[in-house]
Amino acid sequence: MSFNLWAIVPIVRAPVRPEMYSDYGVSITPNFYTYEENEHKLTIDVRAMTINIEALKPIEEAVKENIPNAVTSIRGGTGYLYTPKNAEIIIKASEALEELGLKPRLVEMGGASDSRYFSPLGIQCIDFGPKGGNLHGPNEYVEVKSLYKTAEFYYKLALKLLKRHNDPH
Repeated sequence: MSFNLWAIVPIVRAPVRPEMYSDYGVSITPNFYTYEENEHKLTIDVRAMTINIEALKPIEEAVKENIPNAVTSIRGGTGYLYTPKNAEIIIKASEALEELGLKPRLVEMGGASDSRYFSPLGIQCIDFGPKGGNLHGPNEYVEVKSLYKTAEFYYKLALKLLKRHNDPH
C-alpha cells in the first residue's frame, strides 16, 4: 500500500478545541513514521491546552480518512504544568538563580513546551530560557547576554541536582 505524504496536511490542520487558552494555539506534529509489516505507523505529538482526550478525536478521524490502515499513537493534550512549587527542581532552580544574582519568579504561563507532556507523567519540569521578545513572531530575538546567564543557570542547576543524588547523607 502506498503512502502519500500530502495525506499528513489535513491531519495537522484537524480542528482541535482545547478547554484552556494559549496564545500559541494548537500544534499537531507528525513526529515519527514507519512502515512495518504492511502497516503505516504514525506517532503524532499534540500540544494543546487540554486534558480532554475527546478533544483529540478530530486528529484520529483525519488520520483514518487520509491514511487507511494506519496505526496511530497520539500523544499530548496535558494542559498546564503539574510540578509543585516545593519540588526539588523548583527549589534547586531558585537557588541557582539567586547565586547568579537573579530573582526567581515562579509563574505559570501559556505555551507549548515539552514539559507539558512530561509533567503529568510525574516528571518534575520547569520552563526556563533566555530573555528575548516577540516569541514566535516576526523579528523574534534573544538577548545575547542572557544566553550566557542561561548556560550558567543550567550548569549550576545540574551540579545541584547531581550533588544531591551523589551525596550519601
